[in-house]
Amino acid sequence: MEKRPVLLAMNNITKSFNGNIILKDINLNFDSGKIYGLLGPNGVGKTTLMKMIVGLNVIDRGSIVFHTIDITNGNHEQMRSQIGSLIEYPIFPPTYTVKQVLSEQLFLMNIKIDQAYLIKIIDLLDLTSQSNIKVKNLSLGWKQRLGIARAVANYPKLLLLDEPFNGLDLIAVQKVTKLIQYLAKQGVCIIISSHNLEELANIADQLLLIKHSQIKLISQKQIDNNIKNYYYHQFSDWETKH
Repeated sequence: MEKRPVLLAMNNITKSFNGNIILKDINLNFDSGKIYGLLGPNGVGKTTLMKMIVGLNVIDRGSIVFHTIDITNGNHEQMRSQIGSLIEYPIFPPTYTVKQVLSEQLFLMNIKIDQAYLIKIIDLLDLTSQSNIKVKNLSLGWKQRLGIARAVANYPKLLLLDEPFNGLDLIAVQKVTKLIQYLAKQGVCIIISSHNLEELANIADQLLLIKHSQIKLISQKQIDNNIKNYYYHQFSDWETKH
């Protein structure tokens, strides 16, 4: 199997809040064209990890290298245009239409994208019918789709999706899944966080389990062989030890 190039490297990362260590001595590599599922209960550090990558959370020590450039703690802002993210609940100007939200995103990031790509994204998320609807009139599920569309509008090299399936019905989950798989085939590195194993097990190439401030790789064999029992065993003592 051809080795994919490392796009993002986290080197000896430690992060704490008010003296409480959230993540400790994290060393991870993320490859282009690969989908990573980040698993763990709410509050374990999934969102914190993503915010550190985009510079929204300052790390205590360590470094984050993206595309061979050190972006630790928000360094090199120009690299931000190559990272797409949906972290926590998406927020938009309420009077903007769906079309205006996406147009402004590209304008603010000073990016010109092939229209065929945008049409493909809008089609995969089935947003065409909503393009002239104002955000304030969208349901939670449509806002989530729009947040995902905005995150990928710049054709990122790295995509961070924090609980992307929240508020989505089964059909919408299938559409978002197809979008993620399409982007991975284009070489995009994608990190998806969730506390729901089944949301990730069928889409991720690699699962990462956060437990007790550490991140553990779960092998493909473990994914294939009774992953539910493995996952629940890992967290059976969470309340007493975390």
